[in-house]
Amino acid sequence: MNRRHFQQLLLATGTAAFIPFRAHAAAGTVFTAADKLVRRLLGEAVAKQIRCEQVPSESDCYTITSDGTTLVLRGNSPIAIAAALNDWLRHEAKRQASWTGDNLQWEGPIPLPAAPRSAMAALPHRVAYNFCTFGYTMAWWDWAQWEKELDFMALMGVNMPLAMVGHECVWHSVLTRIGMSDEAVRNFLCGPCYLPWQFMANIDSWAGPMPVSWLDSHLTLGRKIWDRMRELGMTPISPGFTGYVPNALKNLKKGAKIFSKPDWFGFPGVAQLDPSDPLFAEISKLFVREQTRLFGTSHWHACDIFHESSPPSKDPAYLSAVGKMLIDTLIEADPEAKIAMQTWSLYEPIVKAIPKDRILLLHLTGDPKDFWGYPFVSGLIHNFGARVYLGGDLPQALASVSFAVRKDYVNCQGLGFFCEGSRNNSPIYMAMLEGAFRAHGASDNPKNWMREWAQSRFGVKDGPAIEAWVSTLDHVYAAKSDASSQSGETAFCIRPSLHGASSSPSNGSLARSYPLEKLRAACNILAEDAQRLGHLETYRYDLVDWTRQVLADTGLAAHKKLLTAYQNGDAAAFRKSADAFLTLGADLNRLLGTISDFRLGTWLSEARRWGTTDAEKHLLERSARMLITLWGPNVQAQVNFDYSNREWHGMMESFYLERWRKYLAFLQEELKKPAEQRLDDSQILKSYGRPGPDDHPFFKDLAAWEWDWADQCPGTFTPDPEGDPVATALEMLRKY
Repeated sequence: MNRRHFQQLLLATGTAAFIPFRAHAAAGTVFTAADKLVRRLLGEAVAKQIRCEQVPSESDCYTITSDGTTLVLRGNSPIAIAAALNDWLRHEAKRQASWTGDNLQWEGPIPLPAAPRSAMAALPHRVAYNFCTFGYTMAWWDWAQWEKELDFMALMGVNMPLAMVGHECVWHSVLTRIGMSDEAVRNFLCGPCYLPWQFMANIDSWAGPMPVSWLDSHLTLGRKIWDRMRELGMTPISPGFTGYVPNALKNLKKGAKIFSKPDWFGFPGVAQLDPSDPLFAEISKLFVREQTRLFGTSHWHACDIFHESSPPSKDPAYLSAVGKMLIDTLIEADPEAKIAMQTWSLYEPIVKAIPKDRILLLHLTGDPKDFWGYPFVSGLIHNFGARVYLGGDLPQALASVSFAVRKDYVNCQGLGFFCEGSRNNSPIYMAMLEGAFRAHGASDNPKNWMREWAQSRFGVKDGPAIEAWVSTLDHVYAAKSDASSQSGETAFCIRPSLHGASSSPSNGSLARSYPLEKLRAACNILAEDAQRLGHLETYRYDLVDWTRQVLADTGLAAHKKLLTAYQNGDAAAFRKSADAFLTLGADLNRLLGTISDFRLGTWLSEARRWGTTDAEKHLLERSARMLITLWGPNVQAQVNFDYSNREWHGMMESFYLERWRKYLAFLQEELKKPAEQRLDDSQILKSYGRPGPDDHPFFKDLAAWEWDWADQCPGTFTPDPEGDPVATALEMLRKY
C-alpha cells in the first residue's frame, strides 16, 4: 500500500467504540463467543459434544456439569467459560494447550465430570504482558499466531491484556495532525521489534524508518486483535501519552517546555514534554481520540511517566502536579479514563495525585509491598529477554493467589504475568494463571499439581514421563530456584571470555541452583517414554528442551576446562578442550534444529514476511538480528548486548560458536607468549562482567564483526526443522 492510501485509510476510519462485556442474558442462553472458542481449539467433532451456556454474575465464575450425554460449561463471561474448558481439559480429558506444544487431539465420546463443580475468580483482574513481550516474542506475529495466543490467554483466565499491536499507527496519526510530515514521523518511529522501548520513552528512530506497508498491515492486525479481545470479554489496556515526543517538536512547537533526557544505555537522550506545558494536554487528548477512532477504547491507559529516567524536578509538589495533569487530561478526552501504571519506575507523589478508583498499579515482581493502599496486581516476570532456559520456583508460582488474597493485602486486586519473553517454562506461568480459579489449598502440594499437569500434557496417567516431570520439583523447578530471577545462561552464548559469568548484563548467570546430575537423570527417565509418547508434540518439545538444557549444563564444565588449560599454559590441553567445547556446541546446534521454535530461521522468516520489497525485508531482518545480538549502537556505553541471547539453531553455529572460534584461536596464539604477557581476561570484564568493545583490541574487532552479522544479514536461515527430534535427543543423551 502506498503512503497516500494509508493516510486515506487512517482518515476514513470511524470511531470503534469499545463495549465491555456484560452478562445480562437469561441463564441457559447459548454462549456464542465461548462456543466459537471451543470449535477453534478442539474442532467440530468434539465441539458438538460441548454446550456453553451463559449465566448472570457480577464476578467471573463457572460451573462444569453434564446432561448425561453432553458436557455443559456455564459461566458469566467467555473468559469464565474458557477457564472452565481448561479445567475440564486438564482434569477429565487429560489434555493441554500450552506455549510449548499442544495435546488436544481426541477421538470418540469425550469424558464427562462425575459430579458438577464450580469455581469463582479469587481476584477481578488477571493482567497479561510486559511492553517488552511485544518486542522479544511477539514482534513478528501474524493473525494466526495472535488468534492462538488469545485463545490460550482465555483458557488461563486472563481478562486484562496489554494491547499494543498497531499503536505506531496512533503515533503516526497524532504527529501528522500536529504538523509533522509522514516521512519525518516514519523516521522518528523505531524498527518494529524496538517499538516497546519507544513506547516506554527510552529510544527513538533506531532500526527505522518505519515502512508504510508495516503501518498498513498492523493497523489491520491491531483491529483484529482488539475485536477478538472484545468478543472474548477482555478489557484491553492501551498505551497512553506521558510526554515523550520527537526531538523535531522543539522546532515545530517553539516555546514549548521540551527537555532532553539523559542518554539511555548508549542511545541518545529522547525528548520529554513537561506535563505543565499546555501542549501536553493538547497532545494527550488527541492521543486518546485517535486511539479510540482507530481501535476503540476500554478506558484503561498504560501511563509510565519518567520510565527508567528522572523527572526534571523531584520536588513533591511538582510530581503531584504531574500526576494530577496526567489523569485530568485523560478524563477530559475520556470521562471513564483509568491509568494502569507499572511499579518499575514509580514516584509516590504522582500516584497519590490520582484518585484510587482511577489507577491500578502493575507490580511486575510481586514482592511484598503496600503501595500506600492503592490498588495493585501482584505480578511475575520470570523471563528476561526471551532467553532460552529451563527452571523457576514452581511452588512460589502456585502460591501466587494465596499470597495475593492475604488479609493484609486488601488492596491487591489481581494477578499479572509480565514476562519479557514468553513461550518457555510453561508450568511456571500456568501454575500462576490457573490459580485465579483454583480451589483454596490446591497449591499446598506442588507434586500433586505437577503430576496432574504432566498427565494432561501427555494424556497418560503414569509412566516415566510423568515421574520425570514430578522430579523437577527437586531440581529445576524447586522452591527458591534462582531461575525465577536469574536466567540459567550457557557458556556458549556469552561474549567469549574464560572468566565471564553471564551473557546478559542483568538477571542472568552461568550459575545453577540445582545439581546438574539430577536434571540429567530426569532427562534420561523422560527419554524412556520415547516409544510410547514420541508421536506427541508436547513430548517431542520437552525431550529436546530438556536435552538442550543438559547439553548447555555440560558446556559449563567444558568452559571451566578451557580456563584450567589456559591458566596452566598447556597448549595441547587447551587445543583439546577447545575442540571438545566447539563439538559440543555444534551438537547442541543440531539438536535445536529439529524443532522450529528453536530455530533462528523461524524468527527471521517471520520478520521478513512483513516486507513488501527486498529493501523492506532486509530492514526488518536487520532489526530482528540486532535485537538478539548487539541490541543497540556498537559503543562501550551500550551494555545491552546479548541481553536477549537465544539458544537457537543457526544462532549457535553462525554467531555464538563463530565468536568462540575467533577467541579460542586468539588465545592459542597468546599461549605462545610468556605467562606474564598473556591476556588475563578477568581484567577486562568492564561491561557488567563482560568484555566491551573498548576493553581490548580483540573485542573491538569482534564487536565490529558482530555488527556486520546483524547489519549485513549474511547467511540464509530457514524455519523448517531438520532431523528427527526424538532420535537426535536420544543420540545426544547417549553421547554426553
